[in-house]
Amino acid sequence: MKVQQGFIATHIREILRWTDDGHLRESRNRIDKALAGDKRNDTMCLLGCDYELLAELSMHKGDRRDVQENLEKAITSFRNCGAQGHLKGAERKLTAMNESR
Repeated sequence: MKVQQGFIATHIREILRWTDDGHLRESRNRIDKALAGDKRNDTMCLLGCDYELLAELSMHKGDRRDVQENLEKAITSFRNCGAQGHLKGAERKLTAMNESR
């Protein structure tokens, strides 16, 4: 049941990532639930995706420090599980953000 809860939360957060500003709090709550489920289930690749999505939400809010912190967590998660494609994508996002300063 725990894996299913994390899986469902992951899909809900993907839907909410495209919501308007009025739903940012709900989106953050869903991402936090996905993070908790993926940490509990030790699903490192999904955890990395959760952190990457949280970085996108933080970018939408204009919080660059939070973006960097969450992208670094995503990179660590992707590196730990060997998700090279995701790892390279997150590293490109972090590099692009740092270059735009």
